Amino acid sequence: MIKVLIVDDEYIMRQGLRYMISWEEEGFHIVGEATNGQEALTQIESL
Repeated sequence: MIKVLIVDDEYIMRQGLRYMISWEEEGFHIVGEATNGQEALTQIESL
């Protein structure tokens, strides 16, 4: 499976992306969320 990190500054958009797409059926696994690019880069290093 391909790992996905959802990054957006708006909570409602992150939730929409998470729940509107059948990620698992498409071969993806959501590993986390970030609110900005810097937070995303920090999470990527640990993932």
